[in-house]
Amino acid sequence: MALLESWFERHETTITSVLTLGMALGVYSLGLRVLVNYPLQNAALLPRSAVEEVVREEKVRLSLDKTVVVKVVDDAADRGSSRRIGENSYEITLDARALSKPLIRHELYHVAAGHCDHESNPLLYWFYQEPAAGLYVLRSLKMEH
Repeated sequence: MALLESWFERHETTITSVLTLGMALGVYSLGLRVLVNYPLQNAALLPRSAVEEVVREEKVRLSLDKTVVVKVVDDAADRGSSRRIGENSYEITLDARALSKPLIRHELYHVAAGHCDHESNPLLYWFYQEPAAGLYVLRSLKMEH
């Protein structure tokens, strides 16, 4: 028992730092989840027929002159995703169960900001790209009201 207590005493700073970092990452993850999900929670669901019009409006708002192909699927693993499929050509996939203007804005922001133009980096995605898209959606909602 004394050996274990001695080990903890020698590594107390490291243990405290690791626990603090873990708690900070947990709080950050929760905050990011709220930032991204809040606009989607109360958003009116769109019919599939309205998607192309919303995409056109949002492309104008973002000054986006790239080709965007929209896929609405019934069983998406995520509510939405965006990816580059060619030179100046992108695809956004949207889950029909969460189809809303904030979701479309979020995914189009990723395209407009160039997030789909390079190899995915998880740290860049979680600490810059996803918060930026979430903030864009919140700002656009605030401007509507």
